[in-house]
Amino acid sequence: MRTIIGFIVIFGIHFIFSCQTPGNDEGGEIFVTNEQGMVTVFNRTAHDDMACVRRFNYDAIQDCFMGIAVDPDNAEILIAAPTNGLHADSIFIYSRTADGDNLLPSRTISGAGTGLNKPRGIALDGVRDVIIVSGWDLAGDRIDFFDRTANGSAGPVTPIKTIAGDRTAFHNIRGLAIDPVHDELFVVNYDDHSILIFDLIEVYDSAAGGN
Repeated sequence: MRTIIGFIVIFGIHFIFSCQTPGNDEGGEIFVTNEQGMVTVFNRTAHDDMACVRRFNYDAIQDCFMGIAVDPDNAEILIAAPTNGLHADSIFIYSRTADGDNLLPSRTISGAGTGLNKPRGIALDGVRDVIIVSGWDLAGDRIDFFDRTANGSAGPVTPIKTIAGDRTAFHNIRGLAIDPVHDELFVVNYDDHSILIFDLIEVYDSAAGGN
């Protein structure tokens, strides 16, 4: 077992096995978000207080970065960023090799049309080129599906699919993960400490929206 120490608060983590990053010969990288709007990247074999490979932040609006997913095919980092009073609920997209202070995202998914609701978890369905985002507040839980290339807040940007409603058994949903082998979506319930598993073929084939 190895331990990496020295974080503020970890909100999201994603591992990429084959990254082909210059200077990284270990065959993988670990991407970590924290509450100060920072993403820190470590080599796969990092341990103790070993220095990171690179990091970037977005401190101009003191964002809280939560869920994170990495798209190795398109070299992008996807970040769930709930509203902090200075910006709307958003998905920020950065280059996978982003490095530096106060970096603006290369594109953003936000706006009333998105239905984003305190986004916390995020995952990428690389087979279908879809970004999947979980959110929760007192208005209820929902999972929204967006085209991977969605951009901006005008247009408007709208989800291609939404899962919501009482039949979902959502209870303050947080993290998301995809099993590409079995085509399943895993959803973490915070309130009742459970994990829900959805068949993605059934999800995409069902009627858009609702339960």
